[in-house]
Amino acid sequence: MQNTTYLLGLTVLLGLAGACSSGSKKTNETAPPDADKHGCKGSAGYQWSAVQQRCVRLAEAGIKLASTGPDTAQTAYLVFASFDEDGQAEVFLPGQPGRILAKKAGDETGTWTLDTLTLSQWKGMYSLSGAKGTVLYEGHIETDEATDTTAITATKLTHR
Repeated sequence: MQNTTYLLGLTVLLGLAGACSSGSKKTNETAPPDADKHGCKGSAGYQWSAVQQRCVRLAEAGIKLASTGPDTAQTAYLVFASFDEDGQAEVFLPGQPGRILAKKAGDETGTWTLDTLTLSQWKGMYSLSGAKGTVLYEGHIETDEATDTTAITATKLTHR
């Protein structure tokens, strides 16, 4: 009888301990905040720009470059510190963080490079080339003189 009472008491204690511990477990059902290490909210369309040192929406702060390859739906973006400061160009390829290209020394026409990427600018037209000079993306800046505004657009050029 004493063993039965002992087993019954032990069972009750274990049951109570299990109930208490399961109630005290914390579940982490909330996702971490949608922000990168710089505080940029990806869900709101923001990405960190190293050349501008702030969170930007690429469609608003960058020059849209259209793909010249078979997948014309892909776009890249080009960001400068400002339109007056073009010493460094930051290029955002689809699904990748920004990469900084340095301006070629002594080049007045506008050429920036990083590894196999080369960005060229001529009269407001930007071309991003990869290895062997293959043009990957192109875009330009249009200025509307009537309203004195600048529209940043992408164009796909026809190559002959």
